[in-house]
Amino acid sequence: MSPITPSTPAYSPVLSSSLFDLFAESSQDLCFFVWDLQADYCHWSPTAVDLFDFPDEYVSRPAARLKPRVHPADLPVCVAAWNAMLNGESSDVCGTELRIKDKNGEYLWVHGRGRLRRDKNGEPSLFAGFLRNLGAGARCDATTGLLTAQELNTQLRDALGIPDVRGGLLLFGIDAFGSVNESYSYAFGNRVLRALAERLLALEMPGTLYRMEGDKFLYWQRDANASDLEAVFARFNITAGALPVGEETLPLHLTGSYVLYPSHGLSADILLTRANTALKQAKQFHPGGLGPYTDAMYRAEEHDRTLRAALHRDVENRCANFSLVFQPQIYVRRGGCAAAEALLRWYNPAFPDVTVQEIIPILEETGDILLVGQWVLRGALEQARIWQKLVPGLGVSVNLSGRQIAQTGFAESLCHLLDRYGLSGDTLCVELTHSCRTVSRQTTAQVLRILNDHGITVALDDFGTGNAALELLHDLPLQWVKLDRALMKNLTTDNVNQAMVTSLTELAHRLKIHVCVKGIETEAQRQYATMAGADFLQGFLFSRPVTAQEFERQFLQK
Repeated sequence: MSPITPSTPAYSPVLSSSLFDLFAESSQDLCFFVWDLQADYCHWSPTAVDLFDFPDEYVSRPAARLKPRVHPADLPVCVAAWNAMLNGESSDVCGTELRIKDKNGEYLWVHGRGRLRRDKNGEPSLFAGFLRNLGAGARCDATTGLLTAQELNTQLRDALGIPDVRGGLLLFGIDAFGSVNESYSYAFGNRVLRALAERLLALEMPGTLYRMEGDKFLYWQRDANASDLEAVFARFNITAGALPVGEETLPLHLTGSYVLYPSHGLSADILLTRANTALKQAKQFHPGGLGPYTDAMYRAEEHDRTLRAALHRDVENRCANFSLVFQPQIYVRRGGCAAAEALLRWYNPAFPDVTVQEIIPILEETGDILLVGQWVLRGALEQARIWQKLVPGLGVSVNLSGRQIAQTGFAESLCHLLDRYGLSGDTLCVELTHSCRTVSRQTTAQVLRILNDHGITVALDDFGTGNAALELLHDLPLQWVKLDRALMKNLTTDNVNQAMVTSLTELAHRLKIHVCVKGIETEAQRQYATMAGADFLQGFLFSRPVTAQEFERQFLQK
């Protein structure tokens, strides 16, 4: 059928009036329409034509065109309200908020309102109104059309405020979703998320589905128990197992967790935090399965929370309960101690079993590593100044965090600190830990050049592990590498580790980079590392990390 024109007698008084054009041109955020219900033809304003990519302002069978665009969760409500109005079961004025796809396939929230006019026989004749574009906003996720995490918080708080309410939260994510983005594209990944959301909604479960961050979704159901959530997750996983996306069919796998209200928490924030805790555990230990929040997780949470608080208090209290120990780095060719590595320790009577391996990631995450790192540098340089009176030229090594590297002005402040202690640059070697690899290469290289210009030595710690290790030799100005202690395991019997130690040492020497092999615990390991060409050795064979006084007694007074 050809588009209706203003000269068409049946429609010209209503669908093609100058008054309609005037309203349509007066607002850019409203989509006006007039719908002749008996002829099933609709006139849309230019704003609507652009927003929904209609072929023309005049659209035949508008319901058939709009219905596929309405979000599946909103469609039943809209259809019920529309039928009730047409059948005279409700007012002739209809208004609602719903999600609808725009021309790009993204869901927008719109507020729709209109009025029905009947003919002299009481039959529905005309329906006129508008759609106000509310945007994706905080309520609606543009990719999937699902309600957002912010809307979940609002609705969940309202629901938990109802007396005697009970329910369950099911949090789940797509396993290895990053590989979908890498194999196809991020745009295709968004299509996968949208397709999954629509398929899950089509199951018509009694609860509400929300889009969380990344590839995670959350399902909330009132009066649900553990068995209910397990059944829901099973259906979700089956549905995701063969997901059609365009011409592709993807075999997705979901991993989930659940918490129950009020058993696992009395507030929305606590419930969501614990659901995330349980999901991390499930992804680590039970991929493809469903894990509940448990008492053991609660105890671990309490331990982590109190540990973080104790650490922060000690950092704020001038690094109380922190100390430095020192481990020698031994010359291979002429023997004797070349330098001391300063290592951080923390002992708090309330946490007697906590190791430094536990606290470093927490300090990194909270940012307290900046204050602690500065405290370590000052302590190590002060000790080097004292020791150089006994052994001129003795060096000291200090580990650096990625947060320190990324801190504005760090290189200049470190050079100034050396000058303040009256030490030459070659007194200090800074060791780049694994966290430094999270900082951009450009930033790291710029910082290291400033340190090199001041005479400070730079070492790459844990060399030989991680995909980026070899690239770092090319991109960064390094003078040392320290081979990862994992390479020392079964060194005398493991042909692979032997080959790696030898090859990495040869590679570094070709680049005029010195090699320190750490983790030396046996005489056999020492002999093999020496034959492989190591320049320096470090490990328990020579000494465990000891206090400054003990280090001085063992290595500097001889």
